[in-house]
Amino acid sequence: MARFINKKTTKLDIPTRSDFYQYLICEVICGDDVLSSFDSEESMAKRLSAGLSYNENLLELQDKLYEIFWREAEQISTSRQWRVLTLLCEGFTQQEIAKQLKCNQSSITKTIHGSVLYKANNVKYYYGGFIKKFQKLIKQNEQIQSVLKEINEIV
Repeated sequence: MARFINKKTTKLDIPTRSDFYQYLICEVICGDDVLSSFDSEESMAKRLSAGLSYNENLLELQDKLYEIFWREAEQISTSRQWRVLTLLCEGFTQQEIAKQLKCNQSSITKTIHGSVLYKANNVKYYYGGFIKKFQKLIKQNEQIQSVLKEINEIV
């Protein structure tokens, strides 16, 4: 781990995780022509968003999609899969989830991705894991498909 010395206090500073996410702001000298290219309708936000704009319909469709997906996902997943999924969505790592559930990290991975069983002629058979269940849900659920179609039309 790198250590930095703060020159003002001569105190030893150890960088924290959030130090790596901080923005670096610097001053850049540029001409009037560059500055004038960011006025009025050609605002900086519009240029930086590369053509993406705020769309209320799109946000409503995304909310509807989340609502449908989470409702259906809760119904098709087992209690363990649901617990692991909610912990993942809260930002916990697989290792942290394993500690909370008092099991191995590999069993959390299997809960997420499933396991592989090799049958005759080296044919892979996947079982368990909520990713496969959710992929199947998305393909088969008509509500989800209609919302995805509407989102694709907007985008």
